Amino acid sequence: KLELEYAESLQEIGDMAVNRAKARNPKTRELIEGRIAEKQAYADGIDGRIERLQDEWQAKERAIEVISE
Repeated sequence: KLELEYAESLQEIGDMAVNRAKARNPKTRELIEGRIAEKQAYADGIDGRIERLQDEWQAKERAIEVISE
């Protein structure tokens, strides 16, 4: 679920980058840049959660291996 949310966020960032490139008005470009930065921060947060979950899973796997020995 998180990986899909992360991918969708990246896709939105890409769409916003295209819109920014097409925009001619400097204020519009600034507005889009701000939204891109916000969405990137959100995506980074999701990525961090994914990494933490993967680390927790690996720690559990190692603990199970130690217990089974």
